[in-house]
Amino acid sequence: MAKKKERPKIDPNAWMNTYSDMVTLLMCFFVLLYASSTPDPVKWQYIFQSFTSSGSYINPFVQAEEPNLVDDDVNDDEGNALEPPGDGEKDHDITNSSIPKSFNELAGWVSGQIARSEFTDDQISVSVSSSGNITIRFSDSVLFAPNSAELTSEGRKAVGMFIPGLRALNDFIKNINIGGHTAAIAGPSPVNDWTLSSARACAVLGFMEYRGTVDNNKYKAEGYAQYSPIADNSTPEGRAKNRRVELVIIRNDNDAHSNAVIQDILKYDYGIGQVGGDANPDSKDAVQQIIDNLETKYNTNIDSEGNVLGNESGPGIPGAINGIPEDIIHPLDEEGNIITQAYENTQPEAAAPEQGEEAAE
Repeated sequence: MAKKKERPKIDPNAWMNTYSDMVTLLMCFFVLLYASSTPDPVKWQYIFQSFTSSGSYINPFVQAEEPNLVDDDVNDDEGNALEPPGDGEKDHDITNSSIPKSFNELAGWVSGQIARSEFTDDQISVSVSSSGNITIRFSDSVLFAPNSAELTSEGRKAVGMFIPGLRALNDFIKNINIGGHTAAIAGPSPVNDWTLSSARACAVLGFMEYRGTVDNNKYKAEGYAQYSPIADNSTPEGRAKNRRVELVIIRNDNDAHSNAVIQDILKYDYGIGQVGGDANPDSKDAVQQIIDNLETKYNTNIDSEGNVLGNESGPGIPGAINGIPEDIIHPLDEEGNIITQAYENTQPEAAAPEQGEEAAE
């Protein structure tokens, strides 16, 4: 009797080989699609934050960790800059002859740059204070997208067109104060105004620093949130004006005795009187605020008679000076003049009384 042929055993998991090959091919296909696409940096930032913060907090505004600080049209195919930082200022055909030679020429040069650009006066404006400092004011719509602290391509162009003149006058510039401002809105704000205004000021500072504008120790970035308005927040037009970034360029040869210069020193160095945008504090109040700040800084305790109590660590006031030679100490007359031998020789001698008067006495 013929023996039955045994049927070959079929592996029940053999289908997995074909399935795994198909999944691998699909994965390679989607990787190729992703490699040829341009991912949205905003969505990727939200995804990254959701993983790193375990979903507990999502940053309400976008701020690139590595922002693109140079324009795309000056990069090669791999994203590298074709020119070193600070070069390639070709937006407005800047020549050496048009660069300002002194600080007094800077405001006119800035106005000319704005006039030759595609930006309007509502988007970028320039003003000169009574102390000679220059303020360049940018509307936030020129520099940033809504709720974003990443400079747009248009924003880099707007700030970059002033860099050659500022770089040329580095020795004439004491400081560049960069202030970020937002606007007050009805109801809760979708973003933290302090964080957003500060981040925008730092974004402009970072771009200017990258382009080698002035010495790094001359920058100062501050965020004012919505608390330094220049227009009415109750109207859309007013809120648009309040959302801004300001560059205050301070000259290094100011006259310290000028009242306008003192007001600017109080405003930009001590932070006194910055209510309502344009400050004009009373001089006595401003001086008292400076004294109070110094006393707070050095923990100075003063009694009711104005005497400093304790052994303080701050600036000390010297005591009595001893050891002065007596021959250089002279008395004073009623008008405060020093009485010396030469002084006494110039004074008229008292007239001697006549003999008749003496006899009468």
